[in-house]
Amino acid sequence: MTSPRDSVRPIASAAVAAFAVLGSIVAVSMASTPATADVEQVNPFDSAGGFSVYVKNDAELHNTEIEGALAVGGTLQAAVPGSRYPIVHYVVGTADYLPPVIDGDATRLLIAGFSPASGIVDVTGAGAPVGVDKGYAKIVNPVLSFTERGGYVQYRDTSIAGSESNGPVVEGKNHVWATDGVAKFTALGDSVADYVEVGAAFGTVNQCLAQLDDTVAHEVTVTEDGGKAKLALQDGAVNIVDYNDLFFGGNYASEITYDGTVRPSASSPVIVRVPAGTTTVRGSVFGSAGQFANYVMWDLSAITGPVTLTDKAGTSTRIDGSVYAPNADLTAYFGPLDGQVIANSLTAPAGTGEFHAYMFMGSIPCVLDESSATPDPSVSPSADPSVSPSADPSVSPSAGPSVSPSADPSVSPSADPSVSPSADPSVSPSADPSVSPSADPSVSPSADPSVSPSADPSVSPSADPSVSPSADPSVSPSADPSVSPSADPSVSPSADPSVSPSADPTVDPTVDPTVDPTADPTPSASATDGVGSEDGEDPGNGEGPDSGADGELSATGFNDIVLGYLAMGAVFAGAIMIGVARRRRA
Repeated sequence: MTSPRDSVRPIASAAVAAFAVLGSIVAVSMASTPATADVEQVNPFDSAGGFSVYVKNDAELHNTEIEGALAVGGTLQAAVPGSRYPIVHYVVGTADYLPPVIDGDATRLLIAGFSPASGIVDVTGAGAPVGVDKGYAKIVNPVLSFTERGGYVQYRDTSIAGSESNGPVVEGKNHVWATDGVAKFTALGDSVADYVEVGAAFGTVNQCLAQLDDTVAHEVTVTEDGGKAKLALQDGAVNIVDYNDLFFGGNYASEITYDGTVRPSASSPVIVRVPAGTTTVRGSVFGSAGQFANYVMWDLSAITGPVTLTDKAGTSTRIDGSVYAPNADLTAYFGPLDGQVIANSLTAPAGTGEFHAYMFMGSIPCVLDESSATPDPSVSPSADPSVSPSADPSVSPSAGPSVSPSADPSVSPSADPSVSPSADPSVSPSADPSVSPSADPSVSPSADPSVSPSADPSVSPSADPSVSPSADPSVSPSADPSVSPSADPSVSPSADPSVSPSADPTVDPTVDPTVDPTADPTPSASATDGVGSEDGEDPGNGEGPDSGADGELSATGFNDIVLGYLAMGAVFAGAIMIGVARRRRA
């Protein structure tokens, strides 16, 4: 005579096999999901806000002039009393640029503070071609006085005698006193940085520069040619030159030449990477005056503290390229410097030449890896087995008895009861209750745990182990039920949390114990991944920062095909378990 137990075994074994295949499909899909990464093109000098020279803090400038636009986030000291410091558009450098716009006005000078040790800062914008504004001077939170001189506006300390003619004074030659000249002198923002640092944050740019290796850029081979440095550039790539490769036998390269036909360009910029700890940097020229200056950058992002920039001979002759040193206190000797400058602080000593606004026109790829370690989607319990909630956590018996999440996560017996007392009890509450649905549904075994110790037991603890909870076994959802009732969520929060603490641990409390995974059987990586909030909200709605693209689930990367397999498996398992229930009733 065949017992109910014997009739159940082949069906349960078939269910195990079906879910083993399903688990393999899930595992293969997870393993084949590629890591995602976003690649952005970043111009490091976007963070200069269109200014040819941006100093985050204080600047002390005694060089000849600036052909371009200057922004100083701290205090500007320029020239000395009685001498002039011109800020113009063009004399001998390049006129091929536009001044930045601040509060709707073309601007040549934007500062936060002005030193009483300064001379005459003469903001004229001279040399601007037709159609280009000469520009204004602007002060953030001005504290000195605005006065009239020759029909234009001066910004000066009136307590210092003679400041109108000797300094300290900022002369706004394009500010008309009789109209709105004073109003245009005052910046409306709270800080210089608010206006200027409009590009990627310096930390992000520094990360981009640090990521430039041979996977996203071309590491240039430098060879010596009679004391000259010959660069083998690659067309269409960011070309990285190690600064130390420009030294031969301790001597700096006398000239930069090229191996092949590729030259610096907007699509093939050259970046000279200066290592951390460098205190003196030798600049170079990369061609004739202005030929490649827009496409060369000196990367001093790894340097903090004082650093000195000189020409190739340690003196003040032309240097080609823009200098990116946002964390460095830069002292620069040049004559001229054809490029932009970003520095934490800047000193240009007397005898130094001009800043020429050759704006950097290259860009660099920034690879931001947004992938994270995906969980191991295993269905079977591990050495210390636990079942942590999936992206849609719930335990809700469906019409076909299983453990599958519903649209409204709960634990509620359905019309075709899977855990419910009946006339022919298979799992029935008794004086020694083991599974008893209540108004606040839970599965809470008693102190004397068993599965169904009824008069006609269909599932009873025996040598063929079932699910026998531990000393403190329960799966009791809260008022807003989920599968994470504790800080370390698991389905059976015992002293040694596991799903099946028996000798042959399983999850499904049948005679032939099996594991019935949910429709979305993806264990999370931690106690918080995929778990709804205490007020029952489901974070896996695709609106959070970890949500996947259309047709995918967040965190896992499952596509619609895999979800289809999961649904088919759930239906198949439900059909099997309905058969189990009917055989038990028979």
